[in-house]
Amino acid sequence: MEKSLSVETRKMCKEIWKERIDEFYKIFVESLDLVNSRDSALCLGARYGEEAEAAKKIFNKVEAIDLVEYSPLVKIGDMHNLEFPTRSFDLIYTNALDHSISPLKVIKECYRVSRNKGIFIVDIKIRNKGRYDVVRFDDEIKFKKMFSRHFKLIKEKNLDNHEREILFGLSNRYFWRKDE
Repeated sequence: MEKSLSVETRKMCKEIWKERIDEFYKIFVESLDLVNSRDSALCLGARYGEEAEAAKKIFNKVEAIDLVEYSPLVKIGDMHNLEFPTRSFDLIYTNALDHSISPLKVIKECYRVSRNKGIFIVDIKIRNKGRYDVVRFDDEIKFKKMFSRHFKLIKEKNLDNHEREILFGLSNRYFWRKDE
């Protein structure tokens, strides 16, 4: 909540609002050959809604949650306890897993609300804990094992300097698929 309510962060995000939407749009376009359907997307830890705005250009229905509401794009919600029906989403995106109290609980909830062949995209910082991070992911093998009980890793990418800068220092992008 501290980061979402930060005046500095809000100001910085407003200044680069369009750039961030464009960057998120590229992420979702990159996933189009992986998703089963363009019906629905969910953005977790969506702060000011740039990813929701980008997803709306591709998906029919978009939901975005964070601990702080940013109307009309982002509703209050808890990524540890998603208030959506089972098998609701074709794509889930987050860059806030390191802000969760229990990443495994978030992964299990995302598995529950993902449709079969649904894609879960996770942008994360590996080996570097930031100011607002609750959890530090310093072991990529353990990170992948945590997901592999529920999802199959189908693509991964190291973010280049431009993407890393726009997305606040995130270093890795993982595309996970739910195979039932």
